[in-house]
Amino acid sequence: MGGDTPTSDGYMLFHSVDVSKGGVHLWVNRKDKYMTQLNGMIKANAEAQAKEKLPVTADKNWVIVKPDEIQ
Repeated sequence: MGGDTPTSDGYMLFHSVDVSKGGVHLWVNRKDKYMTQLNGMIKANAEAQAKEKLPVTADKNWVIVKPDEIQ
């Protein structure tokens, strides 16, 4: 699953990747403020998984690239 906007892509990034089967979160980092926002979302989702005694996968298997690295 890939995304580049935390607000619109966030739900899919955290709910459609099966890390246990090798799934990857792909983030195209277009803006520093989005990276800051995403880092907060990663932390919050990982903490929520731990609190619920679920496997913590929200902070696993991230590939982060800048647009010029993939053109």
